[in-house]
Amino acid sequence: MGDSISEELVDIYDKENKPNGMVKSRAEAHKSRLFHRTVHIWVYTADSKVLIQLRANTEQNPNLWDLSVAGHVDAGEEPVDAAVREIKEELGIGIERSKLEFIMINRDSYHFQYVYIFRFDGMLNKLKPQLEEVRELSLVPIDEFENGLRTSPDKYVMRGQYWFEMINEIRNRCKV
Repeated sequence: MGDSISEELVDIYDKENKPNGMVKSRAEAHKSRLFHRTVHIWVYTADSKVLIQLRANTEQNPNLWDLSVAGHVDAGEEPVDAAVREIKEELGIGIERSKLEFIMINRDSYHFQYVYIFRFDGMLNKLKPQLEEVRELSLVPIDEFENGLRTSPDKYVMRGQYWFEMINEIRNRCKV
């Protein structure tokens, strides 16, 4: 993988998420609004907390709270492997593929977002955020997170109803 967004290569897909054989830089895929894949990983704890990150000043959506981990699937890479890689890059922890639970493929304007959840049983201070992308990490009670999305949506990356769908997915896993 290259050192900048313009050098990162992604596979291009049609509107049905079928590969079309093209590989483009991430920057070109965004500029031309070509379909490509990303991963979203929602990290939660057994006591109903969700890990959110405050995006760095230099990243897309600067200074806004976002889901636990997100990133692009590199050309030739499987989404689950991208999820494992992104967790290592953004949180500094290595996990096995089997620890990720696949939830769905969410589609936005030109991304196919492969969504996973991961139950984290460690301590927040054991995580090592990637400072180029992540300014701060916070484990927030799920009800507090949901309330923040409703009362102060300008503090979060705009993800619409998807936020609440994932809150419900996590809430269901935390029920005893």
